[in-house]
This record gives sequence, structure tokens and C-alpha cells, in this order.
Amino acid sequence: MKEPTDNDTVDFREIKELNHSQVSILVVDDEQSILEMLSDFLGEDEGYIVSKAPDGEVALSKMRKQHFDIVLMDIRMPKMDGHTLIKKARQLGIETDFVVMTGYGTIESAVKMMKMGAVDYLTKPFNLEHILFVIEKTTERRRLLETAKQVEYYKKLSRMDGLTGLYNHRFFQQMLESEIERAKRLEHNLSLFIIDIDHFKYYNDSLGHPEGDRALKNLAEIFRSACRKYDVIARYGGEEFSIISPETPQDAAIKLGERIRSKVEEFDFFGEECMPGGKFTISLGLASYPDDASNRIELIEQADQALYQAKEQGRNKLCSISR
Repeated sequence: MKEPTDNDTVDFREIKELNHSQVSILVVDDEQSILEMLSDFLGEDEGYIVSKAPDGEVALSKMRKQHFDIVLMDIRMPKMDGHTLIKKARQLGIETDFVVMTGYGTIESAVKMMKMGAVDYLTKPFNLEHILFVIEKTTERRRLLETAKQVEYYKKLSRMDGLTGLYNHRFFQQMLESEIERAKRLEHNLSLFIIDIDHFKYYNDSLGHPEGDRALKNLAEIFRSACRKYDVIARYGGEEFSIISPETPQDAAIKLGERIRSKVEEFDFFGEECMPGGKFTISLGLASYPDDASNRIELIEQADQALYQAKEQGRNKLCSISR
């Protein structure tokens, strides 16, 4: 089937290609004749996976135990009406598409239910072709939404570090280039930290890689808690991290860096007493635009040089290239 573009409309004649046997429908109606008719038509004739419920309470019980792609239900039912069923299902976090059935005199109720989250409605008495059209349209809508979610998921995955959930090195480079260009355009400051864990190889060798991985995850959480929402935190590689701080002059960046360093030092890392200094610590190198560099490569080199100075001066330290 041809994928629709922004300028296309979906040709529902093509929806016949969908595999109905993979779509599950729950039909809910207190009229047994309608329940049987819809079940036979959608299940036996069209090949959907169909379950039945005579009222809202039974339907909700089934929805708790089993996933349904579509719930086709009457509005007026004993024990629990359609409005209440949708409300309770949403409160329980049940994800399904509701299609409501209503008489001609209760279209307003159908519209109200669509405002609550129903995706479409059918009027009684039924036209079977119209029922099929609405079910197929809803099925196609679900497929397109799932495809969009997958695209967004893999897009996010491509820029994230799998272990820590921080941005990866590739995305960091892209963001730094973008933020420097923005800083140039607006004549703002920007600061960059390159951060390294002190004696991390010793920690890994002493406690094992699983504990090393857990320490990296803990460190990522500390960085998130210490930084501002608009700071860009990335895993630079191995035990190295980087933080881009937009619109941040060097004095403010030094305060941020010291806050980060202190939080790491204060955190109780598992087995940290094995470390040479008895504590799990980090060293930070800081460089700022435009004071220390005029482009991305220079800024990274300067921050890296500052990190080297911090290591040379005994670790657990923040150094700035121009201070």
C-alpha cells in the first residue's frame, strides 16, 4: 500500500489489503440480536478477531485482561453506560480506539463521547458497509499512529546513549555546532564542560563492569539533577561526559561546574572506598565561547586541555582554560 504524504488523502479502498485477523474488536451492546449480528459480520464474514460483552461492566472486565484494538459499543447500556466505560478505561490507562453506536436521537451524546476520546460513531439502524468503512478507517488510523511512534522512537534512539539515557557523542557534536552558531547570531555566551571520572578503570577492575555501568547511570542522574533544563548533557565516550551550557558566561559556568563536582563527591557510590582517594570523584575541564574559542573544534580542544590541567593538579577538581 502506498504510504500517504502530507498532501495525500487515504484511499480507503486500499485498506482491504490489511490483515483483519490481526485486529481484535470488542463489541458491546445490551441487545443480543445486535451483538450476534455484529459479531457474525465482523468475525465470520470479515475475519476480524471478535469478542462480545452485553454491558459496560463486562466489557471493562474483559479490557482489563485482554488488549482490544477497537471497542465498538452502544452508548446506552445497563449497569455502565458508554460515557462511564470510556472514563474508567482512560483512568486505568487502557489504550484502545472507541467507536460508539447511537440512535438518530442521541447524536449529541456521540459527539460528547468523541470529545472524551472516542474516534468515531455509527448511527442505528446500521448500514453494514458503513460499519465496515468505519472499522477499516479506524484500523488504518491505528496503523499510521503506530508507524509514527516507531519513527519517533528510532529517531530518539539514534541520538541517545543506550546505557545512561544521555545524548550520545554524535548528537553532542551536532548540538554544539548548532549552539555555537546560535550564540554567534545572538551575541551570547556559551560554556562547555568535558568531564572525566577519576580512576574509573580502577573502579571497574575492582568491582566489575556491572557495578561500573551502575555508577555511570548514577552519574547521569546526578548530572540531570544538577544541570538546568536547557543544558545539553552527553556521554562523550567511555567514562567521559560533556555538558553544553547555552547563554552561560564563564563565572556562572564555574558555579555550575562546582555544584556538579560537589554533588558527585557527596553521592554514596557503591564500593567507592576501594578508590585511591576513598571516594568516587570527577574532574572537569571548562572552556567558553567567545572568550576561549571561536568555533566547535577549538572549544572542545580548550575544554579538553582544561580537563588535562585538572587531572595534573590532583583530580576532583574543576579547571578553566583561561583562569
